[in-house]
Amino acid sequence: MAVFTTHMPPFMPELTKCDLRTLCQRKWEQLAPTANERVRYCGNCIKAVFALRTHAELSVASAVGRCVAFADDNDIIGVIGEPEGSWDWMEDASETIKVRFDPMFPAELTEHMRLAFPLVFTSGVETTPGTWIMLGKFTPFVASNLTKELREQFPGLEIASETA
Repeated sequence: MAVFTTHMPPFMPELTKCDLRTLCQRKWEQLAPTANERVRYCGNCIKAVFALRTHAELSVASAVGRCVAFADDNDIIGVIGEPEGSWDWMEDASETIKVRFDPMFPAELTEHMRLAFPLVFTSGVETTPGTWIMLGKFTPFVASNLTKELREQFPGLEIASETA
């Protein structure tokens, strides 16, 4: 699998490497495995890399600035046209997603949040239990998929969604 960082322009995903904006030369097999078989760690970039299979996963990755690799069994590359309702690039980002850590939220999950949301959890962001942290403003499609991912990957994390 090739490794990329994604940024979403209004008409299609632009695929770039970390901060260099080129295709990364590392292969999936060269990245360090993590507890999640679809996430690897790049010691060179010091970032998590997420294996993507669907347009929904690509939308979330683009919205939060993740480095990605396309799984061999993906439905992203080579598809002409988009399935109805699966790509909402013309919609306004109207839903704000924020999270709050419970006092019992494990410290290792806090670190996983930092890797999963590199644009949000920079060095200055406080992760004190009880403090709301805004992940961003997203289109309804991305917000729905992001909320689903958060519930699956981070049980015990309080999630709030506000529509503008």
